[in-house]
Amino acid sequence: GYVKTTLHRATRYRNERFKKFLDDPPSWYGISADRAAEIIADGLARRDPMIVFGLERLGWYLKRLWPAASFAVSRWIASEVTGGATIPRDRR
Repeated sequence: GYVKTTLHRATRYRNERFKKFLDDPPSWYGISADRAAEIIADGLARRDPMIVFGLERLGWYLKRLWPAASFAVSRWIASEVTGGATIPRDRR
């Protein structure tokens, strides 16, 4: 899941809309670093093989239950974030 930190500012993004989104994400998106640390520590204590949290957890379950729908949703979200730009086939 997305953890609200400033770590992303050290990364270069080709997609300016995505960079702007991360610079000022909606209040409902992501969790604090402290909460993420709690979730991760609890998962490690339970010996969970994978720790998924936040909105991404929904995507993880969807991918497990219905992969085709998961890919369709992912493509739709990517087109929304990129403004409809696509990745050239030779760069996929």
